[in-house]
Amino acid sequence: MTPAKFRTRRLALGLTQRALGKVLGISKTSVYRKEHGLQVITERDALALKALSQK
Repeated sequence: MTPAKFRTRRLALGLTQRALGKVLGISKTSVYRKEHGLQVITERDALALKALSQK
């Protein structure tokens, strides 16, 4: 998943970086870093975000 897609999905869910971080068990800073390509988006992160999108 690309950083742009990661951010787009978060916004589509209406979640803040802090809220998504809580769901994924990571910090708000990690969400920011993933959205800006500064940190790797793990397969676990991508799958969790996809699962949230399907609800």
